[in-house]
Amino acid sequence: MNLRVNAVNTILTVLIFFFATACTSVRPSLQYKPAQYIPELTDNGDKASLILSSEKQLHRLAKLPSNTIIQFGPDAYDATWLHESLAYFIQLQKTKSPPELEHILRKEFNFYQATGLSYSTNRKTLFTGYFEPVFPGSLHQEFPYIYPLYSVPDDLVVDKTGSTTQIGRMENGTLAPYWSRKQINLENRCATFEVAYLQDPIDVFVLHIQGSGKIRLPDNSLRSLHFAGTNGLQYKSIGRLLVDSGKMKLADVNMESIRDYLNTHPKEQDTIFQYNPRFTFFKLLESKSPKGSGGVGLTPERSIAIDTSTLPWQAPAFVSTNIPTFNDEGGIKTYQPFNRFMMAQDTGAAITGSGRVDIFWGNGSEAEKTASHLKEKGHLYFLVKKKPL
Repeated sequence: MNLRVNAVNTILTVLIFFFATACTSVRPSLQYKPAQYIPELTDNGDKASLILSSEKQLHRLAKLPSNTIIQFGPDAYDATWLHESLAYFIQLQKTKSPPELEHILRKEFNFYQATGLSYSTNRKTLFTGYFEPVFPGSLHQEFPYIYPLYSVPDDLVVDKTGSTTQIGRMENGTLAPYWSRKQINLENRCATFEVAYLQDPIDVFVLHIQGSGKIRLPDNSLRSLHFAGTNGLQYKSIGRLLVDSGKMKLADVNMESIRDYLNTHPKEQDTIFQYNPRFTFFKLLESKSPKGSGGVGLTPERSIAIDTSTLPWQAPAFVSTNIPTFNDEGGIKTYQPFNRFMMAQDTGAAITGSGRVDIFWGNGSEAEKTASHLKEKGHLYFLVKKKPL
C-alpha cells in the first residue's frame, strides 16, 4: 500500500525489509511452515496479469545479492535459487495447460503455508482489500480544492542503521519524533510542501490510508500521487476507534461505512482523523500504475501486501479465500471462491503478522466496492522449486 495503505484496504504503508548486504544473511522464521494440505491449484484469474506481475517480481528478485539466504520454515534457499524457481514458475505458466501445471507444481515445488492468525488453530489468514482511489483535485489551491496533500518535507530525517530504520526530525542535535497528523494539520508544519489539493478532507484521509491514488484535474486529465514516505508514527485504525467508542459495530466497519459516518458527523471529523497520528507524504507523477513498497508497479488482483518481517516476498504465493459479489443496489449478494497465484509486492501499516494479507484491486468503483467490503478468512501458501537430491 503501499496503496494499500492497502489497502487499508489499506493502504497503509511501512518500510520494506531488504536483504541488501554483500555478506550472507539468514532470516529465520516460524511464520510459514511446510503445508500439511495443498488445495486445488486452479487459478480463476487472467493469465496475462499473472505473467506480468510475476515478471516484475523476477526483475525485483534479481537485485538481491546472490548469496542472500531466505529461511522458509526448516528450509533455506539462496537468492539465486529463488530467482531460478520463479523463472521456472513463469515458464510453466506460459507453456502448460492447467492440469499439467497443477501436476508439475505438486510434484516439483515445496509448499509453505503461513501460520495465520494467532488465534487460528487451522492456519487461517484474514484477507482484506485495498484500491487506488481517483478523486477530483487541483495542483493549485482554488475553491473548492482547499485541502492539501504534501511531499516529503526537507526537515524529515530517515536514519537507517543496519536493519533498523528511524524516521524523525533533528531537535537540539538528536533525532526526535516527527510531527503528528494533528501538528501537521493544525500547526501548518509542512507549509510550502503542498503537491496537490482535494475538495474533501475525507478524500485526503482515504488517500493517506490507501497510500497512493490518482487525482482528476479540472481539465479532466489524470495525475498519479505515489507514496513517498510517512512521518514514522504508529498507525492507528479509526475503524477500531469507532468500534471501541460504540459508534459502529465491528461487522459493519469498512471504508464505505466509515465514510458515511464521517459525512453524517462532520463536527467529529477532525477528532477522528487526529486519532491516527501517522501521516503520508506523496510525489506527483504522470498518470501511471501505482507502485508498491517493493518498488514495482502493482497489478490488480495479482499483487498483495504482506508483513515482510514475518512472511517472504521472494516466492510466488497462492491465495485461497472468498470474495463478495454485489447486487444492483450495491449490497453483497453472495460470496464466490477466489483462488489465485499472487506476488507479494507491497506492505501496509495495518498489515502486520503472518495472518494478514491485503489484496490490491486496482481503481474504479468496482475495485473500491470489493476492497471496502472484503474481510474474509482463507489460506496463504508460498511455492519454491525443490532442490535436486
